[in-house]
Amino acid sequence: MIVSNGAESISLRESPSTQARALRQSPFGAPVTVLESAENGFYEVIDNGRRSYAPA
Repeated sequence: MIVSNGAESISLRESPSTQARALRQSPFGAPVTVLESAENGFYEVIDNGRRSYAPA
């Protein structure tokens, strides 16, 4: 998957919630590996070797 939400970046979070702590920003066009669909409209992803959650 490639980050492409119309913004410059997306927040990768520690759990599948907009209330969860943002771990880092993934810039537009950055590749991430999707592990599975998570709850609440998020994907569990790996970005630079770290697991986190990205908004769908």
